[in-house]
Amino acid sequence: MVGAIIVICLLLGILAGLGMYYVIRRARRNSADNEFDDDDESQIIPTIPKQVTTISVQSRIAKAKTNTEWSTEEIDHGAHNGVDEDPGRPEISSRPRGSRKKYDRILTETSDSTRINAQNGSPTTGRRKFLGKFLPFDMGRSRKSKKAMSVPVRPKPALQDDFHIPTHPGSLPTQVGRSASDNHMSVVEAMGLLHVHITHRHQEEELVVTIQEVSEIDVADLQTRVTGAISPIIYVVGCIMPGQRRRFKTRDTALAEVAKWNETITLNDLSFSAIGQLALRFRVMLRPALGQRSVILGSGAAVLQDLEFGGQKDVDLPLIKPKFEHSELGDIHLSLCYQPEARRLVYLIIEAKDLLKTTAAGARTQSIVHVDVISGERRLDRQKTSAVKETEDPVWNHQVAYPIPTDNPQLRGCRFVFTVHQKDVVKGMHTVGQVELGWESTCEELEHWQDVIRNPNRPIAAWHSLQSTE
Repeated sequence: MVGAIIVICLLLGILAGLGMYYVIRRARRNSADNEFDDDDESQIIPTIPKQVTTISVQSRIAKAKTNTEWSTEEIDHGAHNGVDEDPGRPEISSRPRGSRKKYDRILTETSDSTRINAQNGSPTTGRRKFLGKFLPFDMGRSRKSKKAMSVPVRPKPALQDDFHIPTHPGSLPTQVGRSASDNHMSVVEAMGLLHVHITHRHQEEELVVTIQEVSEIDVADLQTRVTGAISPIIYVVGCIMPGQRRRFKTRDTALAEVAKWNETITLNDLSFSAIGQLALRFRVMLRPALGQRSVILGSGAAVLQDLEFGGQKDVDLPLIKPKFEHSELGDIHLSLCYQPEARRLVYLIIEAKDLLKTTAAGARTQSIVHVDVISGERRLDRQKTSAVKETEDPVWNHQVAYPIPTDNPQLRGCRFVFTVHQKDVVKGMHTVGQVELGWESTCEELEHWQDVIRNPNRPIAAWHSLQSTE
């Protein structure tokens, strides 16, 4: 108890001492401001020379980039310049002190020339007083933007073939174009005619496409290209351009001079106003044998702009031979084996062919494949192969066993996305193309997946064309 009383008394004494110190300091400051002689003015206020080199106010204003206000007033400098005209108490600034002293500045400028005062005839110097406020100089200063590093742009493949050819029923049209290497005209002949029937149902917003047949095929020429093949097949794949959306495929049929399908494909959610800006691209594919790479025989496109409202039309498309026989981005060879007893799906990434080189000239590349198992919006698993350096035909032979969940033995809703990447020191990691296998796939990918599930414990390999991710 006594100790607490002693501590309280000490604190009160310290507070009383601080209060007395503050009062005495305030009194001394007031006495120094109000009581001084004229003789001591030279000690308090130093003499200002007649010619003062100051910073130009206009340059400070231009640097701060603010709107300023100026007022010109005459200030007597007699006492400062040694002229004893009206000695007395000097002007004391009443500007409050605070934390904004750094930004709220009062700038003065002393002119080198003197002016004659009309009232007393004494020479005085003009000084202007800055009444505005300066912003921080960093806020008005223009920042230099960083220059972007020059990186070679990935060349986009020509996903649309060069085919704007007028149709001539009953005969094969030709395409006349100019060669890029020389200055002479070149003639490209069509390899056949694709007969298609197109109908639009405006009430259901459906586009009905009937692929009828391909005629006038040079079978003898094709037989030389598939020498040694036991049973070459031919089929048609199509999509909506631009963007290669809504991919579809016909069934396989034997190679003949007139290959017939009469297969109807319905594309939903296409209004009449939307199809006016779209086109249908068709490609006739030839597969020499099961498990081999497919070859593009010819391509054609049907523009939907001239399709009448609620009408239908028959189109004979000339099939032009493309500049490349396989996919623009390249092909990948995959093998899958469905093992329900062991509750796993084994997939083997074998190799890739004719990968599109998307790197700069002379850059060393590495080819990698990432495999993502996706269910809905969630990624269940991710694997990757080793990197194969400096080749457009990499070989991986990378095998992975994915465990099948017990509640989903058929892998419904699961998608296996195989994405081919290339990596170099210039552009880093970038995507070449991808292939998606699952129940939601289309065309050759869906057929491969169905064959794997319907034939358990049997590895089935197939070539797939890489699709763009954009």
